[in-house]
Amino acid sequence: MQVARSHAEKARLKIDWNDPAATVSKLAVITQTPKEFDFPGIPWPAQFHYAGPFHDDEGRGLVPFPWEQLTGKPLIYASLGTLVNGLEDVYKHILKAVEHLEDVQVVLSVGKNISPENLGRIPSNTIVVRSAPQIELLKRAALCITHAGLNTVLESLAHGVPMVAIPIGYDQPGTAARIAHHGVGEFMELDELTTERLRGLIEKILQDLSYRERADYFRKLISKTRGLDVAADIIEQAFHKYQSEYESRSGVGGRTRRRRREDKLEDFPPPGWRADGCAALRSNFHRPFTLWVQLDQADECDGRPRSVRAARLRVQPALSCLSFGARVRRIWTTGNRWRP
Repeated sequence: MQVARSHAEKARLKIDWNDPAATVSKLAVITQTPKEFDFPGIPWPAQFHYAGPFHDDEGRGLVPFPWEQLTGKPLIYASLGTLVNGLEDVYKHILKAVEHLEDVQVVLSVGKNISPENLGRIPSNTIVVRSAPQIELLKRAALCITHAGLNTVLESLAHGVPMVAIPIGYDQPGTAARIAHHGVGEFMELDELTTERLRGLIEKILQDLSYRERADYFRKLISKTRGLDVAADIIEQAFHKYQSEYESRSGVGGRTRRRRREDKLEDFPPPGWRADGCAALRSNFHRPFTLWVQLDQADECDGRPRSVRAARLRVQPALSCLSFGARVRRIWTTGNRWRP
């Protein structure tokens, strides 16, 4: 809380810290949870929007993995995410739960917070790694054991994979409850975790095809959504609405609209630019500013992998060289004018 207060003071933000909703955006609140995966009937405010998952298969670095060790048996992928993955006891329960499941193979990703040597004997049907190519493994998986982190849950659903969830903290209990509510898996509380109960849930979901069928329903649903595009459009619409309201209140609409026509480049690329290579850009302002770029496929932007299609870049004044690894759909700035 002290960090938040300090930042608000530095940014000259007026916040009523006695109001729990004071820091909730009045412009737009966007979730990547599909509406169909939420609980029904929640009275969200008007600025709340369901967009759909923000992930895709692009913009991820290669993760080494011993693919040759996969046997072709039904695969269980287990991971507790990247933030709260230092719970050795949970990993030990997973290893013991799958030890006697001879008809499956398990990949257990343990992260960097613990040493695999501290987990004891590794069953012969299990591969233990520090990090794993999660998307590629989920494409092959019959079941995912997860901490119910939203990213892993949505990636599992995007590939039709049912889940056993062991929520640890943050938003994970709520996500785990949605997993059970929609029939795409089961969950157990961390303080109720035992090897026997975990093995029972694993066997139940592998044997009951209804879990797979429900997960496949969400796979088909998610395949039709473009969460990143929806989110980018919502953000742009929210800014335009705010700008219009500001102009109406302040009476500077005509001057602001003229400036915006200069700033927003609707037809990309303008003369001297290449749509899929490097472009040297010069600003006629002598201070840093924000540049928005929307890409058709965001596999790379400014030399860095990106999994978002709408990139917000903080650009320094004078000459800047930006390279885009995908065709640019739109490019615009906030309050400054570009020239090639």
